[in-house]
Amino acid sequence: MAKFVLTYSDAEKAQAMGTDNLSVAEDMPAARQILAQGHPDLLVIRRPVDEKTKKAKSVIPVDQVRKTSGFFGKSAGAGGWRVCIVDSADEMNANSANALLKVLEEPPAKSLFLLVSHQPGRLLPTIRSRCRQLAMPALSSSAMDQVLGANGADLGADDIAAIDVLAEGSAGRALTIASGDGLELYRSMVRLICQLPRPDIAAMHTLAD
Repeated sequence: MAKFVLTYSDAEKAQAMGTDNLSVAEDMPAARQILAQGHPDLLVIRRPVDEKTKKAKSVIPVDQVRKTSGFFGKSAGAGGWRVCIVDSADEMNANSANALLKVLEEPPAKSLFLLVSHQPGRLLPTIRSRCRQLAMPALSSSAMDQVLGANGADLGADDIAAIDVLAEGSAGRALTIASGDGLELYRSMVRLICQLPRPDIAAMHTLAD
């Protein structure tokens, strides 16, 4: 999540190159358009939604990456920069990765590619070699508390401490745990482990189900 938010921030800054600094006011027209994914010079490549299941597909298919051809074939707007965000590059299949590589080998003028990657080792070495890596540090405990609070998570101190350990500094993982049954599953597993070598067999079956 933090990586994706950062890419949007970078996209805003690229479209605000005419300002005196890199701080971008939220009421700037370009910023509003980018946050709404409606900026004409911004292309976001993500896993598409399956029309039958209404869920995101497991990979980014090649036709999504091929949208770059039409996108970069058009003239940029007033900002002069065209920005493409791939979220996340780890989810491309082989054909998609090769299609993106072709674009990166000869990038269009005044273009910015922002690739979100949770597992850079899964990317093609030829893609990695054409990118500058910006590592995102794990969030501190206090920052994690702020993220959970800002997203309406009503949790006690013990719950927050447990999520902090389980999320390992990842805001997205923390919110997933907080919004689902992650904490209860974690506590059930801990109880079973504490019962070793004589665990509650019925509880094991319940957890497995």
